[in-house]
Amino acid sequence: MALRKKPIAGVQPTGRERAIEAAGEIIVNYREQWQEQGYLVVRGTFDVGRVQRLYEVCESAFAQWREESSEDSEPFGYCYGPTAWTLIHLNHPKYHRQYSESLPLLLDAVAEPLAMQITRDIFQEAPMFMQANY
Repeated sequence: MALRKKPIAGVQPTGRERAIEAAGEIIVNYREQWQEQGYLVVRGTFDVGRVQRLYEVCESAFAQWREESSEDSEPFGYCYGPTAWTLIHLNHPKYHRQYSESLPLLLDAVAEPLAMQITRDIFQEAPMFMQANY
């Protein structure tokens, strides 16, 4: 499945392939990239201000988690404390109590229509949100 920045003259998208406005490369095979690299970069989806706010929200939650996490509080005692590298459950409300706007900002980003469409196309079924990791 390819993501097209603009329709190609004379070529009409068919089936699940449709023209979606997005900045970046003209044709991006995001399903293939996901399968090969395990991540995607879709430039221009969010403006710089939104990215900065999301970064601040994520870093704040990550700092709280590193300070509070312990071997007993993490699944199988895996990845905790000040040297930990990944936060599981970034969307947990306890990390967002200090700033009431941070959790809605994060969840709105997860539910961005382009993100939902790409997720739907990668996994070939409707997306279901369970947790955000950072």
